[in-house]
Amino acid sequence: MNKRKLANKYIKALREGNLSAFDLIYKNFYGYIYGIAKFYTHDKSYVEDVVMRTFEVVYERRNDFDETKNGYAWMVQIAKYSAMQYNDSEYKYILSAMDEQSCVSNYQVDFEGDYNVQCAMEKLCDLDRKIVYFRFFEDKTIEFIAQKLGMSVAAIYKRLQKSKKYLKNFFKKR
Repeated sequence: MNKRKLANKYIKALREGNLSAFDLIYKNFYGYIYGIAKFYTHDKSYVEDVVMRTFEVVYERRNDFDETKNGYAWMVQIAKYSAMQYNDSEYKYILSAMDEQSCVSNYQVDFEGDYNVQCAMEKLCDLDRKIVYFRFFEDKTIEFIAQKLGMSVAAIYKRLQKSKKYLKNFFKKR
């Protein structure tokens, strides 16, 4: 089956509530999306973040997808747009606020005097704090985190998305 038909099939299944379809989208299109992200992202350290954001948007916008269109091309456009967002530093402030951290045991984070970041992290539940810790402090992939915590890739994406949204809002208020 070609990429277009495969993407359309999985997006339709995801829209119908089949969360395992999201895992199939991830497994079948990760390499392609990674290549697009790597090409369009100016800062190569953000490639995995662009890939993650692309799949988050696919999940969020699954109901907006027009099945008569090319699902693969739709995901490529999302990846390009996500890369542009990172290039324009829309999401970098969360990561830059977390750049000067050191980690201690049990997924606790000592931010060496950055009280705002410490407060934000403390307001996350333990599971979300672990996910953020693995993703941003240990640079682990979403697949690794899902395997380590015994959760699906889709669940990790969703929790990470909520955590990033919370952190973004927290820092906007400061």
